[in-house]
Amino acid sequence: MTQTKTKHNKRWQLLRNALLSQAGNQPQTHPDQSECVFKALFGRVELETVSSLPETDMADVHTLLYPLGSGHQLKISTPHHRLDKANLFSQYSGFLNTGNVRIWNSEHVMAYWAAIKNPELFRGKSVLELGSGMTGLAGLAIASAANPASVHVTDGNPTSVASLQSNIARNSSCFGPSAVINASQLLWGEKSSTLVDVIVGGDCTFDANAHEPLRNTIIACLNASGVAYLFCPRRGNSLLQFYQLCHSKSDGLLHVQWIENYDGNVWAIHAEQLELSRNDPSIYNADKEYPIMIKISRLPKLE
Repeated sequence: MTQTKTKHNKRWQLLRNALLSQAGNQPQTHPDQSECVFKALFGRVELETVSSLPETDMADVHTLLYPLGSGHQLKISTPHHRLDKANLFSQYSGFLNTGNVRIWNSEHVMAYWAAIKNPELFRGKSVLELGSGMTGLAGLAIASAANPASVHVTDGNPTSVASLQSNIARNSSCFGPSAVINASQLLWGEKSSTLVDVIVGGDCTFDANAHEPLRNTIIACLNASGVAYLFCPRRGNSLLQFYQLCHSKSDGLLHVQWIENYDGNVWAIHAEQLELSRNDPSIYNADKEYPIMIKISRLPKLE
């Protein structure tokens, strides 16, 4: 077994043990998304339906309704695997399964910032989302509310890609008639079939072993005037290491920015949670929950 795989397995063993402490011997659904404090940015997110997957008794499908303003409403469905000692580790194992665990805070913040607060940055543009997970919340929110030319949501996990395709079909009436919306598998280190104007990605820098492949994919996929917006928590030194990598190995081709306060409403929730966590640190862990924006763009070539 390679050193990289060993590190991945150790991380997922820790996650397995933590989740099993909640699960006990009785099957339970995955913890509710109320733990994602930044979901409040959307106002009232309603749980529309809970249904069982017909081919398995190990998961339910939760469909959430996200209001995007101006009459737009996104229906996002994702499997919530029941936590029990018999099936947990088989469901949650490996680097490419992170998007199968939950909708992360970073995805909520990214969707809000892009589709509700800054749709003009995506209007008429080709957009690529990296590491979209099971939902592609940010990419589909952009497709629904920002009138882009195209949105391509991607993930390395084929199961996630199938779920992304289902969510695209579920929301097809929300997208502009001329927009091209699709989903496919894209492994970091590879490039998409066409260059794009904008790349977005949420909580995608937690594993140092994936930093260089991620950077390479961003460079390979951005067009000459393209911009990438990544929303990632610090997670120890992981985000800083990625930021430094982009600086040190860009050969003077990239402009990389670290932005902590990029939206007043997001910052207000962050500040409120920090205050609440003074007396009870379990309420909020900014290191793992508050996404920093990393903005990456190409520097103009010198003639």
